[in-house]
Amino acid sequence: MSASASFDDVLAAARRLEGVAIRTPLLENARVNARLGGRLFIKAECLQRTGSFKLRGAYNFLSQMSEADRRKGVVGWSSGNHAQGLAEAARLLGMKATIVMPKDAPAQDFWSVVLYDPQTRSELQTGQPFPGKNNKKDELVANPDGSVNLYFAPAAPAGKETNWLQTVPGKGWFALLRLYGPTAPWFDQTWRPGEIEEVR
Repeated sequence: MSASASFDDVLAAARRLEGVAIRTPLLENARVNARLGGRLFIKAECLQRTGSFKLRGAYNFLSQMSEADRRKGVVGWSSGNHAQGLAEAARLLGMKATIVMPKDAPAQDFWSVVLYDPQTRSELQTGQPFPGKNNKKDELVANPDGSVNLYFAPAAPAGKETNWLQTVPGKGWFALLRLYGPTAPWFDQTWRPGEIEEVR
């Protein structure tokens, strides 16, 4: 895959996303336009699957993987919209996805990840008492570097039950990350999640 995208690459990505990504509207406000002396358009990607544009890149990338590579699954190193977009893209393609919560998530108190039902916007109803995990209440198993892997699947991967969030087969869901007591790196955007890593 080329490091830089051409216009043909953009058109090809649009074809892959047809029927997958929601065609979100362009919004404008007459009063704002009048004050600016021009037209300001806002792309409402908050209405996209998982609430951001990150699904687009994740699905475009995963859909170009070979069947052999798809069977290996993917890992997302992120604690934000990228993780949610990757998890949803993997679900749509029938792939396994592991989301890694970086050890330096900028939360003074604690962080949490909760699964929600996109139809009702309420918590996802599963066989678990609560469809979420947080690093203060739950005794999560951390990696040697302090990061945490979260697993989203209908059944827990063997040996990963502690860090597993249950999903429902055939039913959509989205994950919401909350940072309690966000610190400076969150506000000044010096803290950023990583990108997709292929499982080998």
